[in-house]
Amino acid sequence: MFMKGFIATRRLPFLLALMIGFLAHAIGATPGLAQETRLNGMLNLAFGASRAEAQQSLLIHDGMTFDPIHSDADNLVYDGGTFAGQAVGFWVLGFVDDQMHTSKAIVQPGKEDLLATYNELLAAFIETYGEPTTQVAYFDDPYEMGDGFETYAISFGKGHFAALWKFSDGDNENAISLSIDKDLYIPIVFQSGRLIDLAINKHESTTTSGL
Repeated sequence: MFMKGFIATRRLPFLLALMIGFLAHAIGATPGLAQETRLNGMLNLAFGASRAEAQQSLLIHDGMTFDPIHSDADNLVYDGGTFAGQAVGFWVLGFVDDQMHTSKAIVQPGKEDLLATYNELLAAFIETYGEPTTQVAYFDDPYEMGDGFETYAISFGKGHFAALWKFSDGDNENAISLSIDKDLYIPIVFQSGRLIDLAINKHESTTTSGL
């Protein structure tokens, strides 16, 4: 179960590492090159924005309300709003040294709309950002598309749907991921490569010093 208000301190490309290993077998594809288009942030909020800037910026978005209970020093949590035409259950913005490194939107459609919603989002992202750098869409045997057990298979880790866009900007590489979680929600994640590396290093340093 996804914990509201929690962002794992890790880079997006590693979120799809297991799935990428199945690409050649599953859909005959190979990971592509990073996009030339720049990715600077999400919701008109640039990577590196401070908590104060984020809170001020998000005030203008209809339907979004701040959740102080689940927010903490490293994360800001908001409920409601929309993204790419889809209702969002909640948002989590991750920070390191008062700089936003990750923005995550959780879309929670009903089971009957799960794949259709994912495909609508995928099409919208492709229209905006081009083809994904890496994409996965397959079921493990004995499940298959159209058998009526799609969401059941996904919930047991037997259905794999995910796409990753990488954007190179000099030595930095930002990323977007879109996927279906086995708990049947759709996480949309925008992430700064430089700042998530900083967050990882800080997290590892804190963990090591605590041993």
